[in-house]
Amino acid sequence: MQDDMMTISINNWEKHNQNRRKGYRYFTLENRFFEDSKITKLCPIDVLLFIKCLSIAAELNTNQIQIHAGMMPKRWRIAAQSLLNRCMTLQSFQLVTIENGPTKGIERKGKERKRIERKGSSDGVTNLENQDLNKNIWTAYEQSYLLRYGIKPVRNAKVNANISQLGKRVGGDAVELVKFFLQHNDSFYLKTSHNISFCLRDCESLYTQFKRNTPITTAMVRSFEKHSAEAERQRLIDSLWDEEKNVVE
Repeated sequence: MQDDMMTISINNWEKHNQNRRKGYRYFTLENRFFEDSKITKLCPIDVLLFIKCLSIAAELNTNQIQIHAGMMPKRWRIAAQSLLNRCMTLQSFQLVTIENGPTKGIERKGKERKRIERKGSSDGVTNLENQDLNKNIWTAYEQSYLLRYGIKPVRNAKVNANISQLGKRVGGDAVELVKFFLQHNDSFYLKTSHNISFCLRDCESLYTQFKRNTPITTAMVRSFEKHSAEAERQRLIDSLWDEEKNVVE
């Protein structure tokens, strides 16, 4: 069937397709279409073939189409050679133009289709890699959670989304990161039973702590802030004392 395929272009396509929406179910014929000097010289089957070409082109929203005998209604009983002969007749009346082989536009579509197929194949590999990473992240989180709390964590759509986002933001290190997270003794994480959503929320900060192997807890931050405030207060006292001594002298 592919060998019988013909590529034809509808001449003066614009006047038959003023509405350019793809899939639009109508195309335009002039009121005096059948009185046109060219149409009147065609036999009925040629007229039907031309209208069929117009309908296919309208459906595809393009003046350039590919047709073969199998696309014609069965009641027409038209063979491939007969179809070619009738298309040649339409061309002789300058209603259509028959192309020799695929046109550049069709070649571009073929290349685009192959590109999409290759991309789809690449995306398939990427999706499999992401699925494997997500599975490993969840396994590490589940086992670490079970070890710390004695029960398995809840898993639902939201948890799955958090796992997926964690893998995208941290990459392969997310597997070890969730283990580090479950060992973290920050008071907030303890209060929330190390909910995975907070691992995702703080993943960049946790990543830095994980790489430095230095967990930072809320208590440590408060202690640092307290000592910093005391040091600043002492610095101000010393500064005022020095100023007072200078005045006295």
